[in-house]
Amino acid sequence: MNFKVGEIMSTKQYQIVFDWWDALLEISDSQETKEAIEKQLRSFSDGQKLLDEENGDVIQAYLKQMSTQLITASIDCTLSGVVKLFQNKDDFLSLDGSMGVKLLSIDNWVFHLTDFEFEEV
Repeated sequence: MNFKVGEIMSTKQYQIVFDWWDALLEISDSQETKEAIEKQLRSFSDGQKLLDEENGDVIQAYLKQMSTQLITASIDCTLSGVVKLFQNKDDFLSLDGSMGVKLLSIDNWVFHLTDFEFEEV
């Protein structure tokens, strides 16, 4: 699925929050996008469970599924890195907007040596 340049589509933004970490997704309201999201969900063994937990709401089930995927990906990547990672990730929609889902922002994990404590046990 690709959208034509200049095509007007309705979108909604969704923020995923975990402690201090967050990500912002923009998702098209189109039926085509919802069908693609449902297809992604159903390609995983827990997809039906997520849909059941969210009473068939494919967007909420998708956000649940993507929360762990995105937080894990953000450990090693910046925003552009996460988007690039999902362009080649089997069974997942691209997050560049071409499939109706666009990752707008994501926190990444930055570790400094001064953040760690060491002790002999």
